[in-house]
Amino acid sequence: MFLTYDVHRLKQEEFIAPILRCACDWAKGERRIHDICRGIQDNGFGTYYVYTLWGNCLYLASDFVNTVRALGILGTIHIWSSTYTKKSRLDKGDMAGMMPGPFDPIGPMTWQELYSVLTPRKEGYEGGWRFHAWGEVAQRGRHQYDPSGQKEKRGTWGEYEDSCFDIYYEVISSRPHPKFGYPGREKENKRGQVDGCEKNGIHRTFARMEWLGPPGIPSRP
Repeated sequence: MFLTYDVHRLKQEEFIAPILRCACDWAKGERRIHDICRGIQDNGFGTYYVYTLWGNCLYLASDFVNTVRALGILGTIHIWSSTYTKKSRLDKGDMAGMMPGPFDPIGPMTWQELYSVLTPRKEGYEGGWRFHAWGEVAQRGRHQYDPSGQKEKRGTWGEYEDSCFDIYYEVISSRPHPKFGYPGREKENKRGQVDGCEKNGIHRTFARMEWLGPPGIPSRP
């Protein structure tokens, strides 16, 4: 028997038992929505998942959203990205890389190691993330949950974006090949999403994707 907050919000009923086993274990004893979400993020993602560079933030955000939805809590995936996701090439002035502020990834990687990898190695080479994904729970107030770094912020996705990223790199030359901003020529992140190179950033939402489960825990019954 599983005790949930509300009726589950998943469509993949045939796969719900493995999700519920994880969710109920990670949020054991919690009754309030955001205490449940914190338990899932801290006890589950902080223990059983690992952040890796170049893309698995979407997998982590998707699994977090699916896990809270299995307990009847409404979650949504948010993605903030450069125009790489829409265009085959970038133009001068476009936002390219996004550099987070202090960010402690789940798993063995440290913030210092992540910062070192994301920082451009030499002038004109790309740095930062092309995109980043996290989850939102919009019940009892809006809260943003980022399982990649076990971060939580009360407010909208845009307010989390404002606090998550310190600086942006933009395209400083697009012909014949793109060249990117570098330390000393980065752009400071400002409030809102309409300033400078950030104004052409792309925000998207997903209700959910398939739950894959943490490494070593079967996602199928």
